[in-house]
Amino acid sequence: MMLDRLTAEDALVLGREAGAVCGHTCKVLILRSAGGRSLPELETLRRHIDARLDAAPRLRQRLVATPLRVANPVWLDDPAFDVARHVTQVHTDGPVSRNGLEEIVGRLMAQRLDRAHPLWRIDVVELDDESMALVWRVHHCMADGTTCVRLGSAVLHPGRPRTGSAPPAR
Repeated sequence: MMLDRLTAEDALVLGREAGAVCGHTCKVLILRSAGGRSLPELETLRRHIDARLDAAPRLRQRLVATPLRVANPVWLDDPAFDVARHVTQVHTDGPVSRNGLEEIVGRLMAQRLDRAHPLWRIDVVELDDESMALVWRVHHCMADGTTCVRLGSAVLHPGRPRTGSAPPAR
């Protein structure tokens, strides 16, 4: 079996997480209703993303340490993967302003992603201008800027789900 091992550069990024240093990046997407369509509910968004994960299998994988840590960790499917763990609602006292969104994003960026699961998360924030924000955090060891755009297109694009050459993971 061919193992997909974390690169030396990505292992360095992962290893530098300490104190206030977090290794994830952040993309904030603002969704507005258009053409008479309403904004998606949280469960609808989860189903939408879950239906497209076969086009981005890395999003179902977590890092697993090697025995005695003699080599870099490997990417393996997370047997406990649950899209609900990765796509969550930010609980607020009601819709927030853009300034409130900035505070929420700052707070989220200070939190580390859970290494026991795939290293990404989308936090949904209801905004006071009848829009919503998706705060998408992805660890840099999982994806650089270009790869983040490709992964985002695969799971967030409103078109039909694309399937890869591999059979579905479930």
